[in-house]
Amino acid sequence: MSEEDARKAYERYAIPDTGKPLFQSAFSDLISHATTSINYKNNIRSPLLLLAGSEDHTVPATVSRANYKKYNQSSAKTDFHEFPGRSNLIMVQEGWQEVVDYIHTWLNKTLGD
Repeated sequence: MSEEDARKAYERYAIPDTGKPLFQSAFSDLISHATTSINYKNNIRSPLLLLAGSEDHTVPATVSRANYKKYNQSSAKTDFHEFPGRSNLIMVQEGWQEVVDYIHTWLNKTLGD
């Protein structure tokens, strides 16, 4: 995104929040049954589609791809798709229709019409 578009998106979509999720995540290894613990091998979970933007500096595509590899240990349906040239605001960037079309096609193929 251009600096101007990024600033507009920030002004429109940014929501102040507490640091609680960050602390929960940071200390999850020290707490048994932490709220942030994940069972990557859960075979009965719902299908999961992980999306990434190649220009995302908040959650880089490498992080999403690494999560895909962890979740893909399950026999449950898991897919990953990276959109070139997109940032973290993948759904509000120009050309968002391509993302929606991809999700729509994936849902129809995965869940049926």
